[in-house]
Amino acid sequence: MNKKKEDITAMKNILNTPLFWDAENIDIELNAAYIICRILNLGTYDDIKVLRNIYSDSKIVEVIKTKRNILPKAAKYWALKFNIPMEDVKCLTEYYHPKQKK
Repeated sequence: MNKKKEDITAMKNILNTPLFWDAENIDIELNAAYIICRILNLGTYDDIKVLRNIYSDSKIVEVIKTKRNILPKAAKYWALKFNIPMEDVKCLTEYYHPKQKK
C-alpha cells in the first residue's frame, strides 16, 4: 500500500461515494479485495484515482486475476487497462460445479 493505515481513518470518508452503503466498518487492509472489486465494478473516475493512491497496481492486478465477483464487463475493461491476458482473469473463465453424488 502506498499510504500508512494511520493516514486513512475510514474508507467511507476517503471515498465520497455510496458504494459502501452495506458495510459498517471497512478495514483497508483486511477488506482490500472487497474494496477493490466494488470500486472496479461501480466506482467513478475519482474513486479509481483514490483506489490507485491507496493500493499498488500489483495488488489491483492480483484482485482482478483472482476474484470472481468482478462483473465480466468491468473485468474485461480492467484486464485491457492492466495488460492482463483474459485467460488469467478468473471471473471470465467458466466455472464447472462438480456434480453431486446421488
